[in-house]
Amino acid sequence: MKKNLLTVASISLCGLLLSSCNNSNTGFKPHTNISFTYENKENLKPHTTNKMPEGTYIDYDEQLKKLVVNKVNNIENRNDFAFGIDASMIYDIEALGAKYYDSKGFETDIFTLLKEGGANYFRCRLWNNPSTSKKEGRRGFTYGGGSNNVDVDIAMAKRAQEVGMNVLVDFHYSDFWADPDFQVTPKAWKNLKYDQVKEKVYDFTRETILKFKEAGVKVNSVQIGNEINNGMLKGFGDIRWNDPDESFKRLSGLLTSGIKGARSADDDIYTIIHLANGGSWDEFRDYFTQLEKNEVPYDIIGASYYPFYHGSKELLKTNLSNCIEKFNKPVMVMEVSYGNTVEDDDPWVGNTYNLNFENEGGYLTGLQGQMTCVRDVVDTVTSLKDNMGLGVFYWEPTWLPHAPEQIEIVPASEEHEGFSVTKTSAGWATEYGLCYKNFNNDQSKVDAIKKNPENGINKATWSNQGFFNYKGEALPSLNVYKYCKTGLNETKEIPLKYRNKGENYTYNRADKDDKLPETVKVETNLGAIRNYPIKWQPAPGALETDGIKHIKGMITWGTGNKPIDGRRDIELTCKVIQNYIVDGGFEKQAETSTSDNVGGAWTVYSTTPKGEKVVKLNRKPVDVRSGTTDLNFFYAANDFGFDFGQEVDLPAGNFILTTYLMGIDMSKHSCEKFVLYADNFETNALVNMTGWASGYRALDLKFTLTAPKKIRVGMKAINFEHEVWGHVDDFELIKE
Repeated sequence: MKKNLLTVASISLCGLLLSSCNNSNTGFKPHTNISFTYENKENLKPHTTNKMPEGTYIDYDEQLKKLVVNKVNNIENRNDFAFGIDASMIYDIEALGAKYYDSKGFETDIFTLLKEGGANYFRCRLWNNPSTSKKEGRRGFTYGGGSNNVDVDIAMAKRAQEVGMNVLVDFHYSDFWADPDFQVTPKAWKNLKYDQVKEKVYDFTRETILKFKEAGVKVNSVQIGNEINNGMLKGFGDIRWNDPDESFKRLSGLLTSGIKGARSADDDIYTIIHLANGGSWDEFRDYFTQLEKNEVPYDIIGASYYPFYHGSKELLKTNLSNCIEKFNKPVMVMEVSYGNTVEDDDPWVGNTYNLNFENEGGYLTGLQGQMTCVRDVVDTVTSLKDNMGLGVFYWEPTWLPHAPEQIEIVPASEEHEGFSVTKTSAGWATEYGLCYKNFNNDQSKVDAIKKNPENGINKATWSNQGFFNYKGEALPSLNVYKYCKTGLNETKEIPLKYRNKGENYTYNRADKDDKLPETVKVETNLGAIRNYPIKWQPAPGALETDGIKHIKGMITWGTGNKPIDGRRDIELTCKVIQNYIVDGGFEKQAETSTSDNVGGAWTVYSTTPKGEKVVKLNRKPVDVRSGTTDLNFFYAANDFGFDFGQEVDLPAGNFILTTYLMGIDMSKHSCEKFVLYADNFETNALVNMTGWASGYRALDLKFTLTAPKKIRVGMKAINFEHEVWGHVDDFELIKE
């Protein structure tokens, strides 16, 4: 067997002299030279002669001739980049009987296919014990979502290492999914004290890495927590944003214990702190400043970046560049993905991605858009200074919605009981997993959940963002990492058509800083939706009086001022108003120590529980109605309430106060009162809380003032049931 060793991401961080380097509390320094070593093995498993069943094979050769991937120039002279994949579902999918096929329809080892496509790093999530507790002689049952305990992950990691991939273990420190909104402490730890949990984090991390070692697997990197924007290990490491100093001190103690545990098992291992919202510099700045203050000795900053959730690639680059500059740490994108279809005729598909994601995501749904998205993210990360962008991981490219079987999926062992799966597919959660997710309880309400199919039990939620079709056949996007190096049918990117034939905009003539949009969205030949500059030509005085105005604009490109889509002009339907609300879309918030505080013209008058942050700014593009920001209300621990608004001076007259509201379906939850108000006038806002799929709905309040008056306008809630959520955007107050 011939081995070629590539030194990857050799980074001299000679200037890395953070205070944590001499921290006696940790006992060691962060790594200052980070290098990954990959093995280019020539003994990949051969493609078999077993062909896909007759009538199911799709020949993608003709599509491949039309697809374009422009080579990433920044990677030409680098052998120091991690082309990663998180394929944690593989074990369950294969155990259910699914198979993977190459582009010609021949059955092939999945790790061979991934390696041939350019992947060199395998990431697997790790849950402590993702099954129900054994009780009264009953065996445990899996929560689903990959069943990723240590035995499952070792089995997959061995195969990844055999084909020359590095291995990254993503510690969730939970028994099931962990993310910014869900960080449940493992069942076995929840009754311990803080110092005991800190010790458990150290022991569990150390012992896990040692188990991988004993199995012959070298773990190159670990994440100490998964998307820990709001902390981890609920009850022990939560971040209380109204008291960040104390809560970050507790969180930092847990993180340092995990890092120490990993390094005590293998001093060469690299440690990553991973947040979601990869386009949010404000959030990353505040967070990692606190970790620096508490001398957490991590090595790498990791970010999730889903363009339909986290903003433009420009925002991603700004955030990562600023992280490198301020914290002198290398960075990685730990999760990215994009949709290649919206077809869901498979009964076991419950896809998250849909066509509504396109505008914010910035790419068309399809193979071209999916490949351009990955190429753009790789280009962004490789263009960072001094090769400090270490890699990109694509999330769950192999998740197939395979049909159910009754089988054993995890071998029994001394520490992990075997647990059977009945009537389940390779879905994100079984009924037991959904029960644990919703109620943090293995035993209760299982029957009720079984009868509640809209929760998507046993459904595959990511299959239309994979590198395979639903039958397991490789798509051209499987090779996108390889194409980033070599290029595919390269061509210049050009605009083809306007994204929308008509644009709509509300112009507030009372705001001297308001101006017509400077760009419009254009679809390009690379399956991208880009913002192109536009010049509007309003009629004289059109923006000085209220009403609906139709304004022509023009985009040209290239030599000879070529028109787009056969047309030079696009029309803007402009609603001109005098809005008495200041910053109605929450776009002009003042800089604060935490990036989601509500400020500027708006005031949070009260919250219940007192002092808790139950209303905050939100900048996830998928949730915002317009602009980049909305206001979000949510509280998980207790029932809650709030009152926010602003004071305005109004003349006498008839007025309409309007806002737009989106929220959870309140038919299954309780609230004593939720209103939009203007002084003593109010209207019921609960009627607009009809579920995320309903989108934003307008809410109006009409009132009359008989004399000029300063009044308070806003929203008030009393006793929302805990875990109720909603978003509010685009307040308008106009005189009829």
